[in-house]
Amino acid sequence: NPLLSSNINKELLYLADKNNLKLPNCCLNNIIENSIFSNEGFSICLSLIDKLISLNIENIIFPLFSASEFNPDNLNEFFVKIFNHVNNKRINFLIESDVPIIFQKEFLDKFNRDNIGLVYDLGNASYCGYDIKEDITLVNDYIKLIHIKDKNEYGENVSLGKGIVDFLKFK
Repeated sequence: NPLLSSNINKELLYLADKNNLKLPNCCLNNIIENSIFSNEGFSICLSLIDKLISLNIENIIFPLFSASEFNPDNLNEFFVKIFNHVNNKRINFLIESDVPIIFQKEFLDKFNRDNIGLVYDLGNASYCGYDIKEDITLVNDYIKLIHIKDKNEYGENVSLGKGIVDFLKFK
């Protein structure tokens, strides 16, 4: 993972400053293929979290698909370990998943922490057949970031307005 290279902090911070950019979010896409529930995957995840904290990233996004599929029991144990590791540092942990929003809400209700929330992906939700308005109403307090994208009926990302997302309903 390029984020684990030794000089990346200096380079990223230099480029962000030079281009007047903020670095608010980082999505750990590597966990889609490398389970956060395995010892090796968890260890790499901790290293990445430490690196991102040192870069003052505000939100770390966990895309819970494939190898790191949403599982409330495993997730509870995972986040307990993560919170023990970061020891109250200022950072948000955001879950992105395509399981029905009610299961995500139940998990977050039980976990009950201010610095854990949701990324709501309009394209993924629409592709899965979920009702955007109902979902957002149900978990509004947990949504910290929205991915505004569109998908076609085959699940492929397409230009906004060219797919199946009902943006008027979202509005």
